[in-house]
Amino acid sequence: MAQAQEAVQNEAAATALILIGLFVEVVMSAGVVSGIADRACAFVLAGYCAVTALVWKQFWRPGDFWSSSDGKARALFWDFWKNLALAAGFLLIVFGTDASSIAQFFAHPTIQSHPYRLTREHARP
Repeated sequence: MAQAQEAVQNEAAATALILIGLFVEVVMSAGVVSGIADRACAFVLAGYCAVTALVWKQFWRPGDFWSSSDGKARALFWDFWKNLALAAGFLLIVFGTDASSIAQFFAHPTIQSHPYRLTREHARP
């Protein structure tokens, strides 16, 4: 609750932020793992990771980054980059490795990538 109140002072708004975060983390992760609208869920998770990095992992604020090797800023620094790396990983699920799927995603955001589909190779005569 204290961490949420760093962003908003109101206790009800902080509770709402926590519940929204819980919903996003649980439901969107389940969508990615199950393959149900996995690309849309990964897109939401990428945004969530980027926003949490910028709002709660502000390593530049404590002011002890250069003065202390075990200060709060250094810990936040690595958490900040971890969140951005997660966001990038989720964007790989969304868009793949080439730019051609970007337009396809925005045209049909809930289309599944079918990550667990088994393919059967046909024997050639």
